[in-house]
Amino acid sequence: MSQVVSHTDARSTFAKSSDTSRAGWRLGWIIGCHAVVDFFSFLFVPLITVIEGRLALTHEQGALLIAVGAICSGLIQPATAWICDRYNTRLPGVVGLFCAGLAALLIGRVDTFQQILLLQVVSSAGVGAFHPVAAAATGKLGGSRRSLALSGFYMSGMLGGMSGNILFPMWVGHAGAGDSAVGLRSLAWAMLGAIVFTVVMQLAIGRIDHRRVRRAGDVPHPAIPHRWRSVWLLYAGNAVRFTVNSSMVLLVARWTEFEVLARAGASDLSDPLRTRAAMMNGPLQASMQLGAGAAAMLAGAFIAHRHERIALGLSPLLGAAAIAVFPFTRGIGSESTSVILASIASIIVGIGSGSLVPMTIGMAQRLLPDHTSLASGLMLGGAWTLAAIGPLLTQAAVGAFGFITACVIVAAVTGASGLLAIGIRVPEDGHAVAPGAPAPDPVPGMPLMSPRSE
Repeated sequence: MSQVVSHTDARSTFAKSSDTSRAGWRLGWIIGCHAVVDFFSFLFVPLITVIEGRLALTHEQGALLIAVGAICSGLIQPATAWICDRYNTRLPGVVGLFCAGLAALLIGRVDTFQQILLLQVVSSAGVGAFHPVAAAATGKLGGSRRSLALSGFYMSGMLGGMSGNILFPMWVGHAGAGDSAVGLRSLAWAMLGAIVFTVVMQLAIGRIDHRRVRRAGDVPHPAIPHRWRSVWLLYAGNAVRFTVNSSMVLLVARWTEFEVLARAGASDLSDPLRTRAAMMNGPLQASMQLGAGAAAMLAGAFIAHRHERIALGLSPLLGAAAIAVFPFTRGIGSESTSVILASIASIIVGIGSGSLVPMTIGMAQRLLPDHTSLASGLMLGGAWTLAAIGPLLTQAAVGAFGFITACVIVAAVTGASGLLAIGIRVPEDGHAVAPGAPAPDPVPGMPLMSPRSE
């Protein structure tokens, strides 16, 4: 009898080990696919000066192009997340990865502002559709180390974005040999990578069930309003973070234009100067992502649940200080010195404004444990949608008040966002515990915008 039990235990142990191994591989591939998606998502940003010159766009049209990317990427995420939770499908995330690659395939073929705007809509919507699905799968596969898994997911996206910011301008510059049109058309080869990783994504995520069976007592009635108040405060905080991020994307691009014009003693941006600005813009954008991604990994590994609110309150102050200093890094010493100083400031901006995003996703998933795609979609795309106003308002501020004043305004908004953390209450173990409230009989379902629990 003992031998039978022993064999049964051995088989059970082997099965659990095999399941753990498969989960680890799936988690790794999903995180890798996130890098690919974000690689393509940063096609327009570092090349915005080149695109403006190629299609004879105004600065306002360039800012609108960036803003439309934020709108489309953000708007689709809550809707995609709700569909995935409601119908238990992961297909939108897989299709989204494929659509993200279309930007590289077609960017060299567009000739008008309307055409590139449509391309931005399709590709950024694909990027948006990927994120809530992949983030929910990452949280599920991460298990008890959800925060660390989500931080790895976030860092992977940052690395992918950094690669796009650096490699796309280099690719266009070298392949075009001074002709930006030829360089942009050569980007079509990158679509092959999008096709390969679309297949990988389907194999990694297709059979993962994101649903969670509700247990008695999971959501005591008095805790429900408390949960949604905290969700909306987390949402508001991320909306500010992403708006600051999109504003800094625009400010960094304009910084490089001012820098190359001043160094060249020119009044207008020629095609070579635009390419030079793009080569400078990419690494600076990547610096912000480096700061956000590296700090996110540290935050996921070392910040305990009980310290999350403190971190959310203090980190914006660091970002605000770096943004206020950023305009003064221009024109110091040689061009390399200015770029290095601007890169350091950009890294700190990333730490202060973006490093705690994965933490907020984990907090929202703990608040809505049976709707993790919805929670992820709200914290990512739902908040990112509002960030579309960042480039437009920032470009208007630069035109009306000057570059330095625009940076000060963005810094002030960043610092003030930390106040939102005061009202956040998140359970540490995933169960609802309203401060000071008893736990009466549980009620089924979640109110407001939550889909019906199956």
